[in-house]
Amino acid sequence: MPEHLRALVVILAAATMVFMVARKPVLSVAMDPVTYARRRNLWFAVTLSAFLAHNFWVYMLLTSVLVLVHLRRDPHPLSIYVLLIAAVPGFDLPVPGLGVVNYFFYINHIRLLNLVILLPLAVRIMAASGQDQHRRRPIADYFIIPFLLYSLLVHALNEESPTGLMRWAFYLTVDMWVPYYVFSRWLRGRKQFQDLLATLVLALTTVAIFAVAENVRGWLLFESLRYPLGVGPPPMMLYQFRQDGGALRSLVTVGSPIALGYLLMIGLACYFGLQSSIRPRWAAWGCGLALFAGLIAAMSRGPWVGAMAMLLVWTCTGPGVGKRLAWLIGGGGGLLVLVLVSPLGSTVIDHLPFVGTVESGNVEYRQRLLEVSMVVFWQSPLFGTYDYLLDPLLQQMRQGQGIIDMVNTYLQIALPYGGLGLFFFVMSFLSVMWGIWRARQGVVSRDPQSERIGRALFAAIIGVLVTIATVSSISLIPTMYWLLLGAGAAFGAYFPGAAARAGRESPSNNPLRVGPMSAAP
Repeated sequence: MPEHLRALVVILAAATMVFMVARKPVLSVAMDPVTYARRRNLWFAVTLSAFLAHNFWVYMLLTSVLVLVHLRRDPHPLSIYVLLIAAVPGFDLPVPGLGVVNYFFYINHIRLLNLVILLPLAVRIMAASGQDQHRRRPIADYFIIPFLLYSLLVHALNEESPTGLMRWAFYLTVDMWVPYYVFSRWLRGRKQFQDLLATLVLALTTVAIFAVAENVRGWLLFESLRYPLGVGPPPMMLYQFRQDGGALRSLVTVGSPIALGYLLMIGLACYFGLQSSIRPRWAAWGCGLALFAGLIAAMSRGPWVGAMAMLLVWTCTGPGVGKRLAWLIGGGGGLLVLVLVSPLGSTVIDHLPFVGTVESGNVEYRQRLLEVSMVVFWQSPLFGTYDYLLDPLLQQMRQGQGIIDMVNTYLQIALPYGGLGLFFFVMSFLSVMWGIWRARQGVVSRDPQSERIGRALFAAIIGVLVTIATVSSISLIPTMYWLLLGAGAAFGAYFPGAAARAGRESPSNNPLRVGPMSAAP
């Protein structure tokens, strides 16, 4: 049997177990049995289409049809988006130019979902915007829009090819603006936030189980899809195996261990926002342990540091701080002591951030990259240098693979766009966090569940801000932070005065309510 079909058997078996065990917990939080069954079937159908199509374009067509058919019957299209966001690897190929140009743009799984799910929603939201006079414009718009326009201007001044500039404008719109815009405008009310977070946690629990399986078995399940789909080998094998010859670092569908850890860190934050509502309680604990195990299986210390920051913020904010701190210090400290005195103690210490010796060269490279990049940055601190990679100082950072690995999203923005671009980028996050904080303060006494959701979004963004200092915006990393910014902006815009608006935004007069795909609170 071909390797990808053997992998499919393992994937289907593990996913079936997850969906069976998760059914009651998810139903207790977010959705009805019919919706759950439809979403489960859609996940399996999309996975089967990827493994059985044996052609990239056939798989793209099948997935598009499956999603479009399902959207006609699901009341929450954004939940479908997060359900499928990590269901299939993000392999990409250029869309042929049909003799007009070399190619139109690169297409992959995420960009397909953006085009099929989010872009039509963006059009509908814009068409209905004139009817919805009570929705506050998110403050983050005043930083995200200038950031994207400034990025486009920089490329326009430096891009030699008109087609290259048009592609960049397309990517800015479809990959960055559309996810933020749709999530920030579509989400309304606690029920939609619960549905979104529960679906994302369900999808990422499945990813976590796959991550553990890959780590334990030493088998990258989804990499076997490359050859049947005809996308060729990966450009580098750098991120797949520990450089010291140790255990396999899981990839699942994300393509990079650090991106996988980042994704599961966000999943843990969303899980905390729902944990108190999940029934039965053993299922809540099981879900948390699965996400935590998947995070460990990624074996990437950047997301571990981000997860610690996220957990600390979650613990130290909101009602019941003392109880949560006691659990964190007592339970976490006790568990750490038990692990350290066990036979695995020395191995755990070697893998810990800041003190571990495993792959210490990666840490040294990041430190050196920051030092050199800051020298380059101060050569043009306001507007940056578009071709910064050609700077002789950065050339010394070229690795054995022939690349300069910009493993820091802040540097990736600051060097070509300068302090101005970095200001807009960072302020996008800070403005959303301020909106979330104000909103959750307003609902803390009358709607504890909404407060927990807001706190989870706030903690997740903190984790993101920490983690992206250790990785460039690759794979699902930018998609998830634009998604979180949109969801956070929606939370901050909706919940202040939500009770007063409840009557105005009832299903009967909601301008976005069109058939099953509704935005009813």
